[in-house]
Amino acid sequence: MVEWIGPRHTNFPDGSVCAYHPVLDKAWSPGDDLCVLLDIYSVWALRHLHLVVFDRWPGRQYAMPDELGQSDPYYRLIQFKAAELCSCGSNRRYGECCQPHDLKLPFLSILHAFERRNLGLSILDRAPPAEIAALIAQGGQNPPPPMLEVHLTLRAHLADLRGDR
Repeated sequence: MVEWIGPRHTNFPDGSVCAYHPVLDKAWSPGDDLCVLLDIYSVWALRHLHLVVFDRWPGRQYAMPDELGQSDPYYRLIQFKAAELCSCGSNRRYGECCQPHDLKLPFLSILHAFERRNLGLSILDRAPPAEIAALIAQGGQNPPPPMLEVHLTLRAHLADLRGDR
């Protein structure tokens, strides 16, 4: 049986790999060298192995933004562990940085605010596209669907680059 690597550090809502921040990291853009992207994805997979073995994400991580463009406190509370680096850029661990503040916020309010910004979806609704799950379940016998049909984040990024929004 094949297991999905996620939901942590995957894009919302399609569950695709979230190995870098396209704007802040400037690590790779569509059209760049594919070997660089594969290197980034390899490091992402090793970080997931570290998460499984040591129960914490190694290194820097980002949180989805709230309505002000800041790290969303609901996202951090659900996704970050106290011993992991905080997403605010302080180089401190979340438990020693923003977590005490996040814990004081009214949980249901920040949950509902998150859901309003994300089409009513919960952070736990991230999953691979049904077409990809079906392809794997069938043993890969059929050709995969076109990437832009199933990768919503990439499609939105390309639309932004073209100015389609």
